[in-house]
Amino acid sequence: MLPGMKLGRDVVTGFDRFLTAWKSSVDPSPGSYTYQMDPHGYPQPFVFKDSSIELFRDGPWNSYWFSWTPLLPHDTRAEFFLNDKEMYFTYETGDVPTRRTLDINGNILRLNWNNVTNTWETYHTKPNDKCDHYAVCG
Repeated sequence: MLPGMKLGRDVVTGFDRFLTAWKSSVDPSPGSYTYQMDPHGYPQPFVFKDSSIELFRDGPWNSYWFSWTPLLPHDTRAEFFLNDKEMYFTYETGDVPTRRTLDINGNILRLNWNNVTNTWETYHTKPNDKCDHYAVCG
């Protein structure tokens, strides 16, 4: 997910924008994990396994970002839209190019570009511990 992209759903048409993990590190066909907006209750992004097993959620929107994602780069501006036509979130960044990805194990990674090494470096990974997993710690 790059800055400016939408993650969410067009309620009118049913079109869903979400991330799908690769099957393996060398096979880009669709894998078992998706990162998508769950429209039930208050919409929030979830990582699902096999389209239905809830593994992790970002938590509800808190006017800045999703409440269970504390590490947001200082130059990032995120927005969440919810109305009768669509529900989605998007983000923009400042000087540091960044992207979000879903790896083959169902982890969400935020990667920042390093101009010195010319590589993508992991800024943040989630889930961070076992209690980040959905319904594990109560």
